This record gives sequence, C-alpha cells and structure tokens, in this order.
Amino acid sequence: MDTLHIYIRVSSQIQVDNTSLKTQQDVGIELSKKLGMKYEVHNEGGSSSFSDNLDSRPVLSNIIRRISSGEIRFLYSWNPDRISRNQTVWIQIRTYLIRYGVILYTSNGKYDSNDYLENLLLGIISEITSYDNHLRRQRFVDARISRVKDSKFHGGHPCWGLMIQKTNQGSILVENPNESKWIRFIYESYLNGLSCRDIKQHLEKNHIKTRRGNSHWSLGSIQLILRNKSYLGVMTFYEKKSKKTYTYNIPQLISNELFERVQEKRSGILDVKGQYRRTTKSYLFREFLICTCGHRIGVRNSKEHYVQHYYCPKPERKFNKSEFDNSNCSMKRCLNIPQTEEFLWNSISNILNQPVPIKEKLNEFLMSEGRLNKRQLSSHVLKKNIELRKLQKTKSKLEEGIIDVERKNYLGEFQSDNIYTTLKKQLNKELLSISSKIESIQSHLSTIGNESKWFDIIDLFKNIISEGVQLTQSQKKDILRSIIDHIVVSFDGVNKTHQLNVNFRIPMLVGNQVLVSKPKTLRQDYSTVSQFPLTQDLLNHEIRDSRVEYLTMSVVLTSSNLWMSPYSAHQTELYHIIKNQHEVDGKNFQQISDWFNEHGYKTTRGKVFSQGHVWSMYKKKTKSNQRFGREFVPSFRSVTIDVLDSLPPTTPI
Repeated sequence: MDTLHIYIRVSSQIQVDNTSLKTQQDVGIELSKKLGMKYEVHNEGGSSSFSDNLDSRPVLSNIIRRISSGEIRFLYSWNPDRISRNQTVWIQIRTYLIRYGVILYTSNGKYDSNDYLENLLLGIISEITSYDNHLRRQRFVDARISRVKDSKFHGGHPCWGLMIQKTNQGSILVENPNESKWIRFIYESYLNGLSCRDIKQHLEKNHIKTRRGNSHWSLGSIQLILRNKSYLGVMTFYEKKSKKTYTYNIPQLISNELFERVQEKRSGILDVKGQYRRTTKSYLFREFLICTCGHRIGVRNSKEHYVQHYYCPKPERKFNKSEFDNSNCSMKRCLNIPQTEEFLWNSISNILNQPVPIKEKLNEFLMSEGRLNKRQLSSHVLKKNIELRKLQKTKSKLEEGIIDVERKNYLGEFQSDNIYTTLKKQLNKELLSISSKIESIQSHLSTIGNESKWFDIIDLFKNIISEGVQLTQSQKKDILRSIIDHIVVSFDGVNKTHQLNVNFRIPMLVGNQVLVSKPKTLRQDYSTVSQFPLTQDLLNHEIRDSRVEYLTMSVVLTSSNLWMSPYSAHQTELYHIIKNQHEVDGKNFQQISDWFNEHGYKTTRGKVFSQGHVWSMYKKKTKSNQRFGREFVPSFRSVTIDVLDSLPPTTPI
C-alpha cells in the first residue's frame, strides 16, 4: 500500500500552540483515507518559510533526501507556501518533485509533476500564492510600524514585568504590579552582591513564575532581565526589511541610576569570567581587586613552582601585543595570595569592629555639606537644586539633539548609516548618564533628616563579621559581596609597600528599615541566602522599599609583607638555629657552620655549610624581617552616604 507523506508547518513558535497544525494534519489524514493510502506525518513545527536555505528546516530537508532515494512518491501540503515562500528554495524543491515524479496534493487539488500542464498550473499558483503572501506580510509589517508610531504595542510576548492592556485605540503595555516589584528586587539584589543563582533560588522559593508559566528559572532568563533596556521606559522594534529601528515609550519600571550601576557590576563580573581572566579555582578577593592602571588583577597559581600570586596582567599583554597602550603599570610586585587574603580579611573585620574612626569621618562629611547646621543646610539644599536645574537643561538639550538626529536620518541627510548609528548611540549614552545624575541628586535630597540614624547604625557594623565565628571561604565571599564595591591595588617602589584602597558600600537602610541587625548563630552548613543578616533583610520582600541608603567609605591599607615569598620549613629551621646560637649562645658564624656540618645539616641546595653560608642566611633574613615587619595604621580617606532609588521619578525629570 502506498503512503501519503503529510508535511505540516506554521510560521512561528507562537502559532505552534494554536490549532493550525492539527487542522493541517487532520485534513491530510482524511485525504489519505479517501485515496486508500497509509499516512506519515512530518511536523516542522514553527519555522519561517522565508529562509534563504534549508538549514533551518530539518524536516523538509529529510523529505527531500527521501524523495531523492525514491522513498516518497506522494506528498501532501495544505498549500504550496507551507513548503516554501522563498522563490529560490521553491524552485529547488520543484526540481526534485519533477525529477523523481512526485505527486503533490494540496487543499486545492492534485498536481502531477510529470504532467506538463499541471506542472505549469502549479508554478502559476505558487507564484500567485507567493505574491499574496508578500503583500500580506507587508500589510502586517506596515500595521506594526503604524502601531509603534502611535506608542501601541507592536506584538509578541511582552517583557516580564509588563502586561498587555487592550483599549479602543489598540493594545498598550502597562506595568504588571505583581511582576514589576520582582524586577526591582532582581536588580537591587544583584547590585547588593547576590549571584544570579541566589536570585533564582529565591524566586523559585516564592513560587514566582516565568513569562511562559514555568516554576523553574534559568540563569539566562535572569541575565536577560538584568540587561534589558526596555525597563528604562523605551521599547524598540527592528524591522528587518527596511533595517530601521523604531522606538516608543512604555512604563519605566526601574531608575536610570539603578540600571547603569547594574551594568557596571555586570561588566566587572563578566570580565572575571571572560577569557583573559578565566580560572577554575576560587579566590576570596579576586573579583574585587583592580590595579591602579585600570586592569583587573589576575592570578598565577602553580604548586609545582611554588607560585601563588595576584598580579597585574597588563605588562604581559603589552609584550604579547594583545593590547596597544603606551602607558606603564607601576605594579612591580605581585601579591602573595594567602598572605593578602588573610591581611585583607582581618583588616576589614577590624575596621567594622571600630566604629569611632568611621563616625569621625562621617561627621566631617556632614559638616562639609552643612547638614549639622540649619543655616548651612539651607545653603546646601539651594546649591543642589541649582545643580539639578542645570542638569535638567542639559537633559532637555540632549533630547532635542536625539530628535534632530532622527529628523536628519529620515530626510537622508547623513552620508552613511554608520554616522547616524554612532551619533544616536552617543547621545543615548549621555542621556542615560545625565538622567542617572539627576536621580542621584533627587535621592540625596530625600535623605535629609536621617543623620542621627546613620550614627546609630554604624555601632551595629560589628555584627557583620562576628568575632569567634568560623566561616568557610564561600560564606566570607558572600559577606564581602554585600559590603565591598572594589579594591584598588598599587605599589610604592620607594617604601617597598603595597597600598590597598578598600572601597566599602554597606547597605544601612531600606526605606526606614535598618538592615544591619544582630547576627544569628551560623551552622557550618549554613546558606548565605537564608541566614546572613544583611542578605536576609535584602531578600525579605515584605520590608522592601524603593530607596536604599548606603554608607560608602574609602580606607587605604598599607602593608610591606604581601609580596614576601614564604620560607620553607627547612629554611625557617636553619634560621632559628643560627639566630639562637649567635644571639643567645654567642657563637660566631664559623662555629655555627661547624655545628651544622657535625650534625648532618645541609644547605637548601644540598651542600655543606661554610661561614659565608651562615652569615648570608642570618643577615638576609634579619634584614627581611625588619623590612617586612613594619606595621601601618589604616587611613580613612572618605566616608559618605550614597542613596539609590530603584523606582523611576514620579514626575518627569
């Protein structure tokens, strides 16, 4: 018995859920019964037939292969355009149908490729169908462009956080309050140090569903939300045929400042995960360290060569000509990883446990702004309002510039599309920056009156890293992500010291809720997402407010022993013996060398001792101890208050 091969397809994945595929299949099966044939269904699903090749049509490609091998002689398709609307591809497929004598059935009848008249009719019908589809598609695109120009939704699935509202004039996008609050949660949580995995777990724990109704979130979906510019209130629509981009306004869900800060943080984290600095090992401070030349600090770690270093990769990249830069890097000494991580962790812990220097610096900052004196405070507010008005004028000029660029592009006044694209990109970038500065000043003015709260909260900083609590490296890193923005590393070649400028960014208030609270008892297997106080409060959606107040401070730590290579156990033992016998027993270096040789000791290179060996080891190590044993007091450079409002302004800015 012959077999009728039924080919079914729709144009997009969105149409797959509709009844079109089932209708095509049912009609084909009914035809096979009338013809007394068996049937085999070939379901392409959602795939555009305008494709220039068959690479995106695996099912159709398989049908052509089976036609070539003589397996398929009877083929059914609802319409010739289901097979292809692309003329080049359709001619190729018709060639196979004619060459191998395949009979094609459609909803309009039967076409025998061996019959010249029927083959001619099939060609004519195909061209008419193709022409009709092109007209239909153009009308569809024109309708979309018309909707976009009227600030109506152009179609498809709306962004997560928005929903479609039907009106008499057409569909528009409006804020979905049940989702938009979680958009702000995702952005704020990421900025405050939570990873995408932590955010994913919290969304799933609270039974928040994706746009397609899935209970499980992918990390890619969260990353897509974090880089989606549509949340700034502008939706874009790209028309492929004309290669033009159209924009229209939609509700803004997050502030420009929040979006810009998240992009900066993403850029830094992606750089750590990028090819230049990719690593399979985990380091406590690697993601925070930046060299004064602007490069992020890299890692060398080889147990075989006794190397464990943080270092600046700029010199080796210049040598390999992967970067063309005439500037030089002053980072001439690497940082020993274990010593640096221990020094930084202990120093940060000590800073947080000593609130007096922080309060003194904060008091200086508030006095400089006149916030502790009513008369000076009025002058400070006036100064900020004047600055705000200047920025608003600049913003208006930028908006006029963008409109002018669009007008010139529409009139074809630019010599190339590249000029138009570059100008528009630069203007949009400057507009985003100015908008962020405006929002920052508005948020700053909203904090006036909270000064007394800040001093009380600083006393609670000692609860962030509690003394006597043993933490794993993963737990330490989660704490650091919530309080450290970045650490700038430099080397002083004259004094032979490293300076580490630690830039803190500690969340203190969400609305009127104090974040730093009494720490809970941490188990060895605790989860940062559920138990670390700062993170727990940031994740607690019930207390969330749009405004978060941070204490930002810059503290310079100086150390002389972060690049010292550690002595081996054998070297340490030899030095202690020499030091004890020379300083306590009063022996000279010849006597000590004789004692080593009598007791079977060897030098680090396996040789017998001489007076020169003993003298050299003693002098070098003593001098090294003096140099590396220097201690320095942390220097507080600045303490300020930073305010971030996640909501866009309620009034136009």
